[in-house]
Amino acid sequence: MKHPELETLRQTTTDEDQRVYWEQEHGFRRSDHPIVRYFASQRWQMIKRHLDASEVHTALDLGCGDGFSTLYAPDDWEIVCCDASLHMLRGNTHSKKALADACALPFADNTFDLVYTWELLHHVETPRTAMIEMRRVSKRFVLIFEPNPYNPAQLAFSYVDKEHSWVRRNTFSHLPGLAKQAGLRIVWSTIGGLIFPNKTPQWLFPLLRLLPFRLPLFGISQVLLLEKT
Repeated sequence: MKHPELETLRQTTTDEDQRVYWEQEHGFRRSDHPIVRYFASQRWQMIKRHLDASEVHTALDLGCGDGFSTLYAPDDWEIVCCDASLHMLRGNTHSKKALADACALPFADNTFDLVYTWELLHHVETPRTAMIEMRRVSKRFVLIFEPNPYNPAQLAFSYVDKEHSWVRRNTFSHLPGLAKQAGLRIVWSTIGGLIFPNKTPQWLFPLLRLLPFRLPLFGISQVLLLEKT
Protein backbone atom coordinates (compact mmCIF):
# COMPACT_ATOMS: atom_id res chain seq x y z
CA MET A 1 0.00 0.00 0.00
CA LYS A 2 1.30 3.45 -0.92
CA HIS A 3 1.21 6.26 1.61
CA PRO A 4 1.09 9.80 0.15
CA GLU A 5 2.74 11.34 3.19
CA LEU A 6 6.02 9.64 2.23
CA GLU A 7 6.28 11.05 -1.30
CA THR A 8 9.54 12.98 -0.89
CA LEU A 9 10.84 11.58 2.40
CA ARG A 10 10.91 7.82 1.88
CA GLN A 11 14.66 7.69 1.26
CA THR A 12 15.64 9.61 4.39
CA THR A 13 14.78 7.05 7.06
CA THR A 14 12.61 3.95 7.48
CA ASP A 15 10.74 2.16 10.25
CA GLU A 16 13.65 -0.30 10.45
CA ASP A 17 16.14 2.56 10.81
CA GLN A 18 13.99 3.91 13.63
CA ARG A 19 13.86 0.53 15.36
CA VAL A 20 17.66 0.26 15.32
CA TYR A 21 18.11 3.89 16.39
CA TRP A 22 15.94 3.55 19.51
CA GLU A 23 17.66 0.40 20.69
CA GLN A 24 20.90 2.37 20.99
CA GLU A 25 22.16 4.59 23.80
CA HIS A 26 22.04 8.31 23.00
CA GLY A 27 23.14 9.83 26.29
CA PHE A 28 19.80 11.45 27.09
CA ARG A 29 19.50 13.31 30.36
CA ARG A 30 17.77 11.54 33.22
CA SER A 31 14.13 12.28 33.95
CA ASP A 32 15.07 14.09 37.18
CA HIS A 33 17.55 16.43 35.48
CA PRO A 34 16.53 20.06 36.25
CA ILE A 35 16.11 20.99 32.59
CA VAL A 36 14.08 17.86 31.81
CA ARG A 37 11.96 18.42 34.93
CA TYR A 38 11.25 22.03 33.96
CA PHE A 39 10.50 21.08 30.34
CA ALA A 40 7.95 18.44 31.35
CA SER A 41 6.42 20.47 34.18
CA GLN A 42 5.97 23.50 31.92
CA ARG A 43 4.13 21.33 29.40
CA TRP A 44 1.82 19.81 31.98
CA GLN A 45 0.98 23.23 33.43
CA MET A 46 0.04 24.41 29.96
CA ILE A 47 -1.97 21.23 29.23
CA LYS A 48 -4.02 21.59 32.41
CA ARG A 49 -5.05 25.09 31.34
CA HIS A 50 -6.81 23.62 28.31
CA LEU A 51 -7.75 20.10 29.43
CA ASP A 52 -9.75 19.63 32.62
CA ALA A 53 -7.64 17.08 34.50
CA SER A 54 -10.73 15.92 36.42
CA GLU A 55 -12.12 14.53 33.15
CA VAL A 56 -9.16 12.15 32.85
CA HIS A 57 -8.72 9.08 35.03
CA THR A 58 -6.87 6.75 32.66
CA ALA A 59 -4.24 7.69 30.09
CA LEU A 60 -1.86 6.08 27.61
CA ASP A 61 1.59 7.64 27.19
CA LEU A 62 2.46 6.49 23.68
CA GLY A 63 6.14 6.61 22.77
CA CYS A 64 6.90 7.13 26.44
CA GLY A 65 10.66 6.58 26.20
CA ASP A 66 12.34 6.75 29.59
CA GLY A 67 9.19 8.19 31.15
CA PHE A 68 9.65 11.91 31.79
CA SER A 69 6.37 12.56 29.93
CA THR A 70 4.65 10.46 32.61
CA LEU A 71 6.67 11.32 35.71
CA TYR A 72 5.31 14.87 35.97
CA ALA A 73 1.72 14.12 34.90
CA PRO A 74 -1.18 14.53 37.38
CA ASP A 75 -0.64 12.16 40.30
CA ASP A 76 -4.17 10.77 40.34
CA TRP A 77 -4.14 9.55 36.73
CA GLU A 78 -3.71 5.85 36.04
CA ILE A 79 -1.17 5.86 33.20
CA VAL A 80 0.15 3.06 31.01
CA CYS A 81 3.51 3.75 29.37
CA CYS A 82 3.89 2.30 25.88
CA ASP A 83 6.92 2.22 23.59
CA ALA A 84 8.24 0.10 20.71
CA SER A 85 11.79 0.21 22.11
CA LEU A 86 12.74 -2.33 24.75
CA HIS A 87 15.90 -0.31 25.43
CA MET A 88 13.90 2.80 26.27
CA LEU A 89 11.40 0.89 28.42
CA ARG A 90 14.23 -0.61 30.47
CA GLY A 91 15.13 2.91 31.57
CA ASN A 92 11.52 3.75 32.43
CA THR A 93 10.71 3.36 36.13
CA HIS A 94 6.91 3.56 35.76
CA SER A 95 5.10 0.48 37.09
CA LYS A 96 2.75 -0.06 34.13
CA LYS A 97 4.57 -0.51 30.83
CA ALA A 98 3.79 -2.11 27.48
CA LEU A 99 6.05 -2.95 24.55
CA ALA A 100 4.05 -2.21 21.40
CA ASP A 101 4.03 -0.65 17.94
CA ALA A 102 2.13 2.65 17.74
CA CYS A 103 0.46 1.43 14.55
CA ALA A 104 -0.90 -1.76 16.16
CA LEU A 105 -1.75 -1.07 19.78
CA PRO A 106 -2.63 -4.09 21.98
CA PHE A 107 -5.54 -2.36 23.71
CA ALA A 108 -9.30 -2.59 23.24
CA ASP A 109 -11.34 0.22 21.75
CA ASN A 110 -12.16 3.09 24.13
CA THR A 111 -9.74 1.99 26.84
CA PHE A 112 -8.26 5.34 27.93
CA ASP A 113 -9.76 8.74 28.67
CA LEU A 114 -6.68 10.34 27.11
CA VAL A 115 -4.03 9.09 24.69
CA TYR A 116 -1.05 11.39 24.44
CA THR A 117 2.29 11.40 22.67
CA TRP A 118 5.27 13.70 22.96
CA GLU A 119 7.31 13.79 19.72
CA LEU A 120 6.47 10.33 18.41
CA LEU A 121 4.81 10.76 15.01
CA HIS A 122 7.92 11.99 13.20
CA HIS A 123 9.53 8.66 14.11
CA VAL A 124 6.70 6.66 12.48
CA GLU A 125 6.64 5.90 8.77
CA THR A 126 2.84 6.07 8.57
CA PRO A 127 1.68 8.61 11.19
CA ARG A 128 -1.91 8.49 9.92
CA THR A 129 -2.12 4.84 10.97
CA ALA A 130 -0.73 5.69 14.39
CA MET A 131 -3.23 8.50 14.85
CA ILE A 132 -6.11 6.22 13.86
CA GLU A 133 -4.91 3.76 16.52
CA MET A 134 -4.70 6.54 19.09
CA ARG A 135 -8.28 7.51 18.33
CA ARG A 136 -9.43 3.89 18.51
CA VAL A 137 -8.11 3.22 22.02
CA SER A 138 -9.16 6.64 23.35
CA LYS A 139 -12.57 7.22 24.87
CA ARG A 140 -12.44 10.93 24.07
CA PHE A 141 -9.16 12.90 24.03
CA VAL A 142 -5.93 12.67 22.03
CA LEU A 143 -3.01 15.03 22.71
CA ILE A 144 -0.08 15.41 20.33
CA PHE A 145 3.22 17.28 20.53
CA GLU A 146 5.34 17.30 17.37
CA PRO A 147 8.47 19.24 16.35
CA ASN A 148 7.88 22.46 14.43
CA PRO A 149 10.01 22.42 11.25
CA TYR A 150 9.73 26.21 11.00
CA ASN A 151 11.89 26.50 14.10
CA PRO A 152 15.47 26.91 12.79
CA ALA A 153 16.99 24.47 15.28
CA GLN A 154 14.40 21.78 14.55
CA LEU A 155 14.87 22.20 10.81
CA ALA A 156 18.66 22.06 11.05
CA PHE A 157 18.56 18.93 13.22
CA SER A 158 16.27 17.20 10.71
CA TYR A 159 19.11 17.43 8.19
CA VAL A 160 21.91 16.59 10.62
CA ASP A 161 20.24 13.45 12.00
CA LYS A 162 18.38 11.43 9.35
CA GLU A 163 16.32 9.64 12.02
CA HIS A 164 14.65 13.02 12.58
CA SER A 165 14.21 13.82 8.88
CA TRP A 166 10.45 13.18 9.00
CA VAL A 167 10.16 16.37 11.08
CA ARG A 168 10.12 18.18 7.73
CA ARG A 169 6.72 16.78 6.79
CA ASN A 170 5.15 18.55 9.82
CA THR A 171 3.82 21.52 7.89
CA PHE A 172 1.11 23.52 9.64
CA SER A 173 -1.53 21.69 7.57
CA HIS A 174 -0.06 18.19 7.99
CA LEU A 175 -1.08 17.33 11.54
CA PRO A 176 -4.58 18.87 11.31
CA GLY A 177 -5.05 16.94 8.09
CA LEU A 178 -4.07 13.67 9.73
CA ALA A 179 -6.40 14.41 12.65
CA LYS A 180 -9.34 15.00 10.32
CA GLN A 181 -8.61 11.76 8.43
CA ALA A 182 -8.49 9.90 11.75
CA GLY A 183 -11.88 11.24 12.86
CA LEU A 184 -10.58 13.78 15.37
CA ARG A 185 -11.44 17.45 15.74
CA ILE A 186 -9.14 20.14 17.12
CA VAL A 187 -10.18 21.43 20.55
CA TRP A 188 -7.13 23.65 20.97
CA SER A 189 -3.76 24.07 19.29
CA THR A 190 -0.67 26.23 19.64
CA ILE A 191 3.02 26.49 18.87
CA GLY A 192 5.47 26.97 21.70
CA GLY A 193 8.46 26.13 23.79
CA LEU A 194 12.13 26.95 23.35
CA ILE A 195 13.74 24.44 25.70
CA PHE A 196 15.09 21.16 24.35
CA PRO A 197 15.20 18.72 27.29
CA ASN A 198 18.35 16.94 26.13
CA LYS A 199 20.15 19.66 24.16
CA THR A 200 19.60 22.99 25.93
CA PRO A 201 22.92 24.14 27.47
CA GLN A 202 22.96 24.73 31.19
CA TRP A 203 24.14 28.33 30.72
CA LEU A 204 21.23 29.17 28.41
CA PHE A 205 18.51 27.53 30.50
CA PRO A 206 17.97 30.43 33.01
CA LEU A 207 17.37 32.82 30.11
CA LEU A 208 14.98 30.57 28.19
CA ARG A 209 12.82 29.86 31.21
CA LEU A 210 11.98 33.55 31.44
CA LEU A 211 10.11 33.35 28.13
CA PRO A 212 6.43 32.30 27.83
CA PHE A 213 5.57 28.88 26.44
CA ARG A 214 3.48 30.14 23.54
CA LEU A 215 5.70 31.39 20.71
CA PRO A 216 3.75 31.54 17.43
CA LEU A 217 5.62 30.31 14.36
CA PHE A 218 9.04 29.82 15.97
CA GLY A 219 8.32 27.65 19.04
CA ILE A 220 9.97 24.24 18.92
CA SER A 221 6.71 22.27 19.15
CA GLN A 222 3.29 22.08 17.57
CA VAL A 223 0.58 21.10 20.07
CA LEU A 224 -2.84 19.68 19.23
CA LEU A 225 -5.51 18.74 21.76
CA LEU A 226 -8.01 16.60 19.85
CA GLU A 227 -11.39 15.07 20.56
CA LYS A 228 -13.17 12.16 18.93
CA THR A 229 -15.92 13.25 16.57
